[in-house]
Amino acid sequence: MTANGNLTFSAGTAVGWFRTTQGWQQMGHGIHIADRKTVAFDGHADAPNYFVRLNGVQESPGAPLYGPGGITGWATYLTDAPTLQARFTTFAIPANEFGANHFRDDWGYLIANMTDCQFSGANQGGYISTQNYTNCLFDRENLWLQTGAADDSWTLRNCLVRGGSLSIARTTAMPVSIRDCAFEGTTISTGDSYTNNPSLSDYAYNAYLQGAQQPISAGTNYVTVTNFYWQVGPLGNYYLLTNSALINAGSRNATNAGLYHYTVKGS
Repeated sequence: MTANGNLTFSAGTAVGWFRTTQGWQQMGHGIHIADRKTVAFDGHADAPNYFVRLNGVQESPGAPLYGPGGITGWATYLTDAPTLQARFTTFAIPANEFGANHFRDDWGYLIANMTDCQFSGANQGGYISTQNYTNCLFDRENLWLQTGAADDSWTLRNCLVRGGSLSIARTTAMPVSIRDCAFEGTTISTGDSYTNNPSLSDYAYNAYLQGAQQPISAGTNYVTVTNFYWQVGPLGNYYLLTNSALINAGSRNATNAGLYHYTVKGS
């Protein structure tokens, strides 16, 4: 499917996608966003959206096939970039899907702004995408950035990354900023040519398990804990204890992060 116009999925919508077999150019694109168009998932806390690989909810339509991602875009210039935006949306793909991404650029510009979303079981990254994540959960995801473009950026704020991996391998001076995030058992590789440039590699105020990997040039004010002691709460499984070392350990107040009306404590 190609979104030649703007497309919005209202709260509570579930979308299933699969990869086709009709030639290389058509493989792997559940939704292709045309240049300068926007696809939005407008979920709510009590009515989230779902974007899932079809064989995660029913029998597979065929053998797993290679393809860039469930949602794709690849404008030649940043000014023509398509936009994907989502809030309170769960993106899920079975973990054994080779090369599968929830969304991805295909060697062209794509802008993704994701807030309050959950990602599980697959890969998430790109080559010259601007990707911004706020208050997102990555569960056993392989987060990756390769090549890069100087007019793009990659930002994670107030995110939890459980397991999986984080790989930053830029060959172009593209800024990456990861702050106020927690990493639990994540394999981390950030040693590219720009890792020691503070204007291009901003890693600070993050939390890690004691003895676990941290980004090369880990930054300042990071927190290490022996256990995160996650608590089950009304909207998920990753709330904090009232005396957690992560309370008030971030780089900014909740009001400045746009999260003043959220809670992080389980009780």
